Amino acid sequence: MPRPRPPSLTPPISVTLPTVPVGLLLVLPGPQDPAVQVDFFVRDGLLYAEVSNVGPVPAVAVVIKFSAKITGLGGRVSVNDLALFSHLAFLAAGRRIEVLIDTLEAYIARREPRELAVAIAYKDEAGKAFRRSLPHDLGIYFDLPRAVSPLRIP
Repeated sequence: MPRPRPPSLTPPISVTLPTVPVGLLLVLPGPQDPAVQVDFFVRDGLLYAEVSNVGPVPAVAVVIKFSAKITGLGGRVSVNDLALFSHLAFLAAGRRIEVLIDTLEAYIARREPRELAVAIAYKDEAGKAFRRSLPHDLGIYFDLPRAVSPLRIP
């Protein structure tokens, strides 16, 4: 007899995902398809976004849209408008591209979005289209202990 699972210790997050136009289905990758994803992480007090293709074949015509406006480098750079997110022509299998957003401290101080969704569209080399939407809660990083003081970006 299986043991009952304990209730989740983390409250569910509510994220409004970008709307998908009528008639457009989300097409998720299979095991032989490119699999593009966007994730966020903190290293040494710095907040990064990472675009990666974890699939076994390249992705082409990659377009990434965020549900909220994100600014970086002290509020001077619109992350949403970076060419990486608007027209990435080719992303090799296994390739990861890290983008420095800002110090975590500065991101929090500017009250940048905590919860957001990332809509990703791309194709394989044969032209098959894929679409996916990934929710993110950057608030998970806000109260983590930090052993190193982050760099200050002027």
